[in-house]
Amino acid sequence: MRRRSYFSRDRTMMRNLYTLLILLLFVTAASGQISAALENQTGYISNAFSNHAALPDWYTALDGALNQDWTGERGGLRLHYDGSATLFRQYSERNHHSHEAGLAAYLLMGESEHRLDAGLQAGGRFHSESYQWYEQEQLQAYASLKFIAAPQWYTYAGVSWNLRRYPELTPFSHQRTQLYGRSSWFLPTGTTLIAEADLLFKSYTSAENEAQAAYSDVATSGEGNSSQLLMLVRAAQALSAKSGLSLEYQLRHNLASSTRYLAGADSLYYSDEELFEDFFAWHGTAVQMSLRQELPWGMRLTLSGRRELRSFDDRPAADLLGEPFADGRLREDRRSTLAIDFEKKVRLDEEGSALLIALNGAWLQNASNDLYYDYRNSWWSLGFSWDF
Repeated sequence: MRRRSYFSRDRTMMRNLYTLLILLLFVTAASGQISAALENQTGYISNAFSNHAALPDWYTALDGALNQDWTGERGGLRLHYDGSATLFRQYSERNHHSHEAGLAAYLLMGESEHRLDAGLQAGGRFHSESYQWYEQEQLQAYASLKFIAAPQWYTYAGVSWNLRRYPELTPFSHQRTQLYGRSSWFLPTGTTLIAEADLLFKSYTSAENEAQAAYSDVATSGEGNSSQLLMLVRAAQALSAKSGLSLEYQLRHNLASSTRYLAGADSLYYSDEELFEDFFAWHGTAVQMSLRQELPWGMRLTLSGRRELRSFDDRPAADLLGEPFADGRLREDRRSTLAIDFEKKVRLDEEGSALLIALNGAWLQNASNDLYYDYRNSWWSLGFSWDF
């Protein structure tokens, strides 16, 4: 595959935008309220690449956030910066770091405390030279409205727009738009019911002929535009003063699907789950259940499980060489996940600073008729987060 450096005017504008927001965050420190958070997580993952090879590794994840807030009686404004880095012990070429800066605001309307939120943020993700084509830049804008129809009935509506650019692999750059509506009911029995519908759109920023002219290994399916309907229902029930159970069902249906992959002369696909797969490529259902239990001494235990069925619209299942099977079957995945999370919060001072200690574990099985993606994975981590 031919690769090339790509430094466009849009890329420079996006980089300048979130750099400017970071600078504003510091130069305005003389006014408003400043808050910050730090998080460190170290763990072991049995399948670092999430594929059939099952190569294990140890990792460390570092996250930091800095916020500058201005609040009034009926509204507020926040400048924020979020940065993260993930470091691997054995496969250090996969190390990467991300940075994001943004502006968020809210406004309370009317006597019923209806709320309007809006924001703009920009960020980037950066890799070593070996994984440079993973690098991406994002620009996002959103707005949402919370309308309290009754004391026990809340409704929500919103829209978001996201532009994602891959400077080293421009045919996969795209924009997404999401429209959603949600309704929540709080019953006297301690039951919460939620229903939500999302309409999502995705379009590539370059035409098919432009993509193939710049990168000879790009394979396309569809006309470049995708649309999808996502519906979910969730029920949560308080079992006691210290425990609760929730159940969620999701349905994902593609109205139109268009995807792009990398294909070479000697194989059908360059398989890469993280870079080329997204939820517009498949339709299906998912069921998730979680149990939360408050324990003595300020501890919390959460157990959760998820079962998901993914049917890909346009991608044939292939063997480990990337060759499609003779019967032309499409890829189908059956994903099962179990997770356990244990948390303990320690209050550090009277002003509200706290240290959160978390022990997390998860197990995943992805049963796929595409042999590259037929795998198991598990990971365990110990983390510390500090808000101050």
